[in-house]
Amino acid sequence: MAGTCAALPGQMLSIWNRNEWVPALLLGAIVVAACSGPDGPSEGAACDSVECVEASIDCGDSVYEGDVYIAGFAGTYDLKGITRVTGDVVVEVTGAPELLGDELPLKCIDGNLVVEETTLTTLRQFDGLAKVGGSVRIWANRELEDPDSLVGLRVIGEELEVTSPGLNTLFSVGGDLWLWGGDLPEALVALEYIGGTFNAAGRGLPNLPALREVGLDFVVNTVWSDATTLKGFGSLEKIGRDLVISSGQLVTIDAFANLVEVNGGLHINGLDGPLEQISGFDKLERISGDEFLEDEGLVIGGLTISRTRVSSIEGFGALTEIPGGLHITENGFLESIPNFAKLHSVGGLRIDYNDWLVDLSGLGALEHVWGGLKIENNRSLVSLDAGGSFDSLVNVEREFSVYQNEALVELGTLPSIMFVEGLSVEDNQSLSACEFFP
Repeated sequence: MAGTCAALPGQMLSIWNRNEWVPALLLGAIVVAACSGPDGPSEGAACDSVECVEASIDCGDSVYEGDVYIAGFAGTYDLKGITRVTGDVVVEVTGAPELLGDELPLKCIDGNLVVEETTLTTLRQFDGLAKVGGSVRIWANRELEDPDSLVGLRVIGEELEVTSPGLNTLFSVGGDLWLWGGDLPEALVALEYIGGTFNAAGRGLPNLPALREVGLDFVVNTVWSDATTLKGFGSLEKIGRDLVISSGQLVTIDAFANLVEVNGGLHINGLDGPLEQISGFDKLERISGDEFLEDEGLVIGGLTISRTRVSSIEGFGALTEIPGGLHITENGFLESIPNFAKLHSVGGLRIDYNDWLVDLSGLGALEHVWGGLKIENNRSLVSLDAGGSFDSLVNVEREFSVYQNEALVELGTLPSIMFVEGLSVEDNQSLSACEFFP
C-alpha cells in the first residue's frame, strides 16, 4: 500500500516584532514532517495528512507529569532524560545568554512552551522538540536572534508567538498567518499552504515563493512599511476569499503571475500614496465574489482599483467575469482602462473620479452588466465610443448613468444593446447632443 502525506491543520502562530510589544505573525498549524510510508514514517517528503504527521512523531516513554519552570541557566535539570511533558514548559532565564547543557531529548509538550523576556540568544537545546499540543510563546526576548532555533518543530496545536521567525522549512499553516512588524523578506520560503488568512503589515514584506494556496483572505497593508515593491508570490494559484492590498509606500505591484482564482474580491487601494505601477494578474480568470453594494458605490466581492497614481494598468487580460462588479475610482493619473480582453460579464460597473482618463476601449468585450453602469466625474473623458468601448454591450439591468464628465462631447452608439433599465445623462458640460442609440 502506498504511503500518504498531509499537512496538519492547526490553530494559530504569531510572530512578534523583535523590539516592539505588538503582534507580528499569526500562523496556523505548523507542519514540517516526514511522510508515512507503508511501514511507517519515511524521510525526505512533506506530509499532507494529520495521520502522517502524528505517525512521524515519537514522543518517547520518558514522561514528566505536570509543568516545568526554568528560571536559571542550569534549570534544564528537570528535563534531563525527559521526552514528554504533560503540562507547560516555561523559560524565564535572565542574566545568561543560553541554557546550560547540550540538546535536550524533549520531543513533545502537551501544554504550552513559553520563553518570555529572557536574555537568551539561542534555543538550541530545544532543537529536538517536534510537537507542542498547546501554544508556543517566544516573546520580548531582545537578544534572541538565532533563526535556526526550534529547527525540529513540526506541530503546534494552538498559537505560536516567536521573535525570530526563520521557519524556512515550514510547509503548511492550517490557520491564520500574520506578519506584523519586522523585516522578513527571506522568511517562510518553503511555505506552500495557508488554511486561513494571510495578513502582512510589517516594515518589510516576505516573498513566499513557494506559496500555492490561501484558504481565506490575502491581506497586505504597507501603511507603516518602507517597502516600495510588492513582488514574488509567483507560485500562488488560489485565494479562498479576498485579496486586499493597501499600498502605503508601495510604488510597484509586480506579483501574482500565476494567480488563477480569487473566490472573493480583489481590492487595490493606493491610499493616495506613490503607487505608480500595477502588473501581474495575467493568468487571473475568476474573481468570484458576488456581493455588490451599488447604492453605496462599494464593490465587496468584485474588483476595485482606487486612489493610486498609476497611468496604466497591465494584466487582467484573462478575466472572463466579475460577479461582484468592477469599480475603478479616484486614480488621478489613470489614462486608460486595463485591457479586459475576455471580460464579458460584470455584476455592476462604476468608473468615476479618474481625472486623466480618456480611453475606455479596454471594455470592448463587455456584454452583460447585471447591475448599474455609471460613468461619472471623469474630467478628461471626451468620448464613450472611442475604440469601440461598449460595442459588445447587450444589457444593463439597472440604470446607465453618465454624469458630470465635463470634457465629454460624444456619447457614441451602443450597436449591440438590447436592454437598459434606465438611462440618465446629466451635467456633462461640453455635451451638446444626447444621441446614444443607433
